[in-house]
Amino acid sequence: MNAQPDAGGSAVTRRDFSGALLGAASAAYAASLALPVCRYLAAGSEAGGPEVRQVVLPKAAVQVAPGSVLYFTLGHEPGLLIHHSDDTWSAFGAYCSHLRCTVLYQPESDRFFCPCHEGVFDPRSGQNLAGPPAHPLERLDVAVNGEDLLISRIG
Repeated sequence: MNAQPDAGGSAVTRRDFSGALLGAASAAYAASLALPVCRYLAAGSEAGGPEVRQVVLPKAAVQVAPGSVLYFTLGHEPGLLIHHSDDTWSAFGAYCSHLRCTVLYQPESDRFFCPCHEGVFDPRSGQNLAGPPAHPLERLDVAVNGEDLLISRIG
């Protein structure tokens, strides 16, 4: 097939046109894949906003029985509050320090347990006792204010 010369005097072949069309389609496809990823990453940085430093747990001082745990959120992160049998309180970030799985309280063993890789933590100090976690749980401050509890990040 004969190529027709364009205004500049050079000919555009079907092969050149097909290659350009394929290149444009590939670029559009790559952009359609990249756009949601970019939006997700941008939204994640905006959604985090300022770090939440404290939360009030209304009536928790009278509703959480000794020997039990209450899960709560501090901003977008899970936390756990334990009311010890000696009427003291401890609170921690509920993410395991190994791979950020959520830890569980096992009252029969009086320990926090990470089911992902069998990490074990002390329920009074958050100290890592067994398994792969190399660091303790994030310790939170607990203040009793009448029937309410104020949970705050330390530092």
